[in-house]
Amino acid sequence: EAAEAAMKRSDAPAPITATIIAGDKDYKLVVKKVKDARTIFFAGFPMEAGFLFTALRDAGSTATFIGSDSLATHEFATTFANKARGVRVLVSSTAKMDFASIGEPQDIDTSYTRAALQVFAAAALRAGSNDAAQLLTALKSHTFATSMGPISFDAAGDANMPSYDVIEWQGDSWTRAALSQN
Repeated sequence: EAAEAAMKRSDAPAPITATIIAGDKDYKLVVKKVKDARTIFFAGFPMEAGFLFTALRDAGSTATFIGSDSLATHEFATTFANKARGVRVLVSSTAKMDFASIGEPQDIDTSYTRAALQVFAAAALRAGSNDAAQLLTALKSHTFATSMGPISFDAAGDANMPSYDVIEWQGDSWTRAALSQN
């Protein structure tokens, strides 16, 4: 919905929207509806993204396929490997994509989890307590240093975090995508 609203604000053509059912593995109707698009933004689960992407490629679609950060997971990478080569994902510009200490690729969820724990620990130290009301006060009034960069919270409680980069699945690893201007 947010992507659609942003397109409307920029006077871009109205997007084609299609709904999929979680757990479904047959996307013939969705593929038929969107296969001629230049770009597809997918906001959903990794497994459905992989099935849809491979069905689109099997149908001859060359659309740029961009997903939310939920796709940058170990599950997606191991399930689809080379079949998902070229899938792009929006991730925080400071997300750490390697996990050398364990010797495995790190997914985005791990980066966010690490940062969330760092924020919680720092807020608890500032508050001198794990009491929810005291934590909330600490969260609202400070900026916290994390592995993803500084994080603070706005009046609505939403995180003020760094902007996004586009990464691309190469079949065996995520790399920063080379973006064209068209």
